[in-house]
Amino acid sequence: MNSKKFDQELLKITVKENYDRMMNIIDLLHQAKINYVINDKAKPYLRKAFALGFVKACKDFNSKGYVVKIESVYRDINLQKELFLGRCSAIQCNYPRKNIMKIKEMANIFTAGIPIIAAHTAGAAIDITLLDMNYNSIDFGCDYRNGTSKSHTNFKKLTKKQRDNRKIMVATMYKYNIINYPYEYWHFSYGDICWALLLKKKFSIYKPVEFDPATNTSKYLPLKQCYNYF
Repeated sequence: MNSKKFDQELLKITVKENYDRMMNIIDLLHQAKINYVINDKAKPYLRKAFALGFVKACKDFNSKGYVVKIESVYRDINLQKELFLGRCSAIQCNYPRKNIMKIKEMANIFTAGIPIIAAHTAGAAIDITLLDMNYNSIDFGCDYRNGTSKSHTNFKKLTKKQRDNRKIMVATMYKYNIINYPYEYWHFSYGDICWALLLKKKFSIYKPVEFDPATNTSKYLPLKQCYNYF
């Protein structure tokens, strides 16, 4: 199934928000004495059930001889919109004759432009790669946030080692009910519509939220705004 059809299936999933609170995964990783690396710009917040499962996955990776590199976690809605519109602009420069809706569809493949698909805005997604215990990068066949079909988890033109590295990451996360978005090998989620679709759940449990870490308060996006492009 191509990504456009996949997104169409995602948009059929309904949401029953359970108001699971946001948690700082850095605090949890420190408490569990887990070896990890995080991008300085990442906002380290996930919903509670996801955060607890992710910590278990990180411990599992450490036991296998890997260090998790956390690339991106929570994104506020304005940042996600900014990233999406930036992707649209880049595509429009390369394809000036395409209409805006086609541009948005193309941009949406690698940068979600519909809030309910943008699981990072719900505290329901995390981007990770792996390092060895000496902090050397593991070969996944392309860099994080590569904007081509090489990013697809099951991209066919991978070496056996690259394929095996992706399988290890996906299988380990799956043990804790954290699923991989099939068009980005680094993107994992829990509780969002992708999670619900792939695990055959009747509904998802998280929707986009404006989270303020200073006050530890959350304001949820109205459902009617969740299913249209920014």
